[in-house]
Amino acid sequence: MKVIDKRVKKAIESVKPKPQTKSSILNFETYIKMIEKKAYELYENRGGQHGHDQEDWQQAKKLVEDELCKGNEVFEI
Repeated sequence: MKVIDKRVKKAIESVKPKPQTKSSILNFETYIKMIEKKAYELYENRGGQHGHDQEDWQQAKKLVEDELCKGNEVFEI
């Protein structure tokens, strides 16, 4: 029984999470602000034409997520 316990303990200790820096953690609030900023840029680039807010938001969300995936950011939601 003690042999199994030692093996389990060794396996658990070998799987330690990698330390994360503050700059590598993206919280939900920051994520939303990034989408808001990108959606507003899309709105401005279209000449400020109203009525496309949902389209702008969805496109901005995709652009932000694509950019974040390139940097392998960690989400803390």
